Amino acid sequence: MADTVPELNPLDTDAVTALVDEALAAIAAAPTLAGLSQVRARVLGDNAPLVRANRAIGSLDPKDRGAAGRAVGVG
Repeated sequence: MADTVPELNPLDTDAVTALVDEALAAIAAAPTLAGLSQVRARVLGDNAPLVRANRAIGSLDPKDRGAAGRAVGVG
């Protein structure tokens, strides 16, 4: 059964910051290169919330895209 991850609004800077902080903590805690690879897949995989939020920036109102891009900063 596939995980369902809620959509991340790229303009929700608090939620974006929380996910970035979680990702950085997971990177710091990775005990091995294999563990780091797993973190990378979880954080930057096709269905990762930050990656999906980055894709959603293009559908935002043009005036909001810059702020969302700065908040998400993936890619």
